[in-house]
This record gives sequence, C-alpha cells and structure tokens, in this order.
Amino acid sequence: MYSIKIYDRNGSFKTTLSEKLVNCGYSFSATVNGGFSGLSFEYFGKVEIKHRERIKIYKGTQAIYQGFVIGIAKLSDRSGEKQVINCSGMLGLLAFIPYPNKTQSANPSQLIRDLFADLPGFTTSEIQDYHGEITLKSENLTFLTFLQEVLKHTRDWGFFIDAENVVHFGPYSTHHLLTYGEDCYSIDIAEESSNYFNHIVLEYEGGSLEKKDEIGIQNYGLSKIIVQETEIKDQATAQLRINSLLVEKSIMKNCKIAVNSNYKFATIKPGDIVSIRNTQRMVQNKPVKQVQYGPNTATVILDSYQSLEHFISQK
Repeated sequence: MYSIKIYDRNGSFKTTLSEKLVNCGYSFSATVNGGFSGLSFEYFGKVEIKHRERIKIYKGTQAIYQGFVIGIAKLSDRSGEKQVINCSGMLGLLAFIPYPNKTQSANPSQLIRDLFADLPGFTTSEIQDYHGEITLKSENLTFLTFLQEVLKHTRDWGFFIDAENVVHFGPYSTHHLLTYGEDCYSIDIAEESSNYFNHIVLEYEGGSLEKKDEIGIQNYGLSKIIVQETEIKDQATAQLRINSLLVEKSIMKNCKIAVNSNYKFATIKPGDIVSIRNTQRMVQNKPVKQVQYGPNTATVILDSYQSLEHFISQK
C-alpha cells in the first residue's frame, strides 16, 4: 500500500525501498510538510541511505510525505541488523544554506519566490501575491532564518510545503473556529521527547563543535548525542548545522483534538488553521498537520507548538 522512494541531494531518483524491508507506523490519512514535520522508519535492507537524501512516501500513486534524512542509526537486535532513518520536512533543508548578506526592499511573495528559485525541485506556482513591500537586512542568516524574517511581516498569511514539493503562500483560506464542549470534546497536548537532546556534539571533516541548551538541561537533565557529518568541511557550515540540530532535537508539544459531528469535520484539511474557544488552553491559529477521519469523529493533529511558529518567536 505504501512505498518509499529515495532521491539523492539533487533530487534525482535513486531507488524504491522494498515494503517487506521497512517497518513504519503510518497512522495518518492526510498530511502536509508544514513546519518541520518529522517521520522515522526502520529499514532492514542493504541500500545505503545517506544524510540529506530525500525521502518521498506514496500511498498508491499519491505522494503523502516528502522530507530529507537528518539522522541514521545502525542497530542490531534479535530481528537482525537495521537502520533507523529519521527525517525532517523539506522546510528544515533550508537551515543548511547560507543566505547572502544584503539589504533589500521587495514584495514578500517575490522574496519567497526568489529564495526557492535557487533550490532544485521546488515549485512556486502556489505563491500568491502579497500587497505591499517590506525592507529586510539579512546578515549571517540561513535560507530558513531569512524566510522566518519575511513571515514576521505577514502573520495573516499561511505557508507550507506539500508532499509534492509545492510551496504554498497566501492568506489563510480556511479558519476553523471550534467550541470546546460542543463540537470539540478533547484536547490532548503532550510533550514529545523521544528524539530529545540538549547537548549536541557535531563531528565534521574539519573538526568538531558542541552546543548545549542549559535551560533544557536544568529542566530535563542532560541528554547528549554525537552526530557525525563528514560532508561538512568548514566551521561556518558546521555552526549553522549545529544550531539547526539543537532546534530539531528540542522538546515538541504536540496537540491532538477530537472533533465530533456537530461540526462538518470533513471540511478540515491539512494546511487549514484551527482555533478553539471556551478553553484556557492556548489553541489559537494553529496549522493542521494531519487529519484522521472516522465515521462520526475526526482526530485533528496540529503542527508542533515548537515548530516554525515557535522558532520564529525565539529569534
């Protein structure tokens, strides 16, 4: 039913993994790659999968996920040798690319088009025209942090990259306002710490760097990981990478809500925006990451609180 295709860093097709050699708990019926949508799977085959190669998952002929490899762990247990492949949504790829230092005044939509024009494989036909210009000074930014600076000026507009690598940017087309206790009867906000590290050592060809999240260490205790990325040659690139790793490995707060038939839950789609009233929990203007539709209810999973929106607020 599902197939995983591997592409090299330039987007050229490499191979399709045999479904018999993959163990992955797909539980969604719809998804988008907004934020840093993560996915992990276990692979028991012999194909060599490399860091920053692209992963594309199909259900039949429909692409439902696209990301790139951020971590590979080789393990051996009673089931045999396997690789645990950790992926991040395509948006995280921008954290590797330095943005030129310059000051520019332009329409935000054009700035985003120009940014993705330098990246192979992305389609920008769904970037709508924003009215007005902004002035930005970029200094020591990556493509990702530059994009975040642009989005600070367009908070009423939504942004995500879908599973076909199409970049979407435009006003929120659908905002679902739910009422707790009427059409929304469950809100589950939980910390996801299975991939959490607060002390990271990055070993690269030119040496090594380390970085700590001191507040995280105080709150959760020390959790250390050593990451080897031999394709990195210089300290500047290594510094950008370790900064992005500390974000990728941070504590996520995932929000899952249950919507009943008092609301037309079939109209809720990935990429829409959800707010919930009559609750003290701050669920306002959150993008929909996944939707699991049932006969009488829908489970809506909102993008991680500590994804793109959180990352912007920390800059």
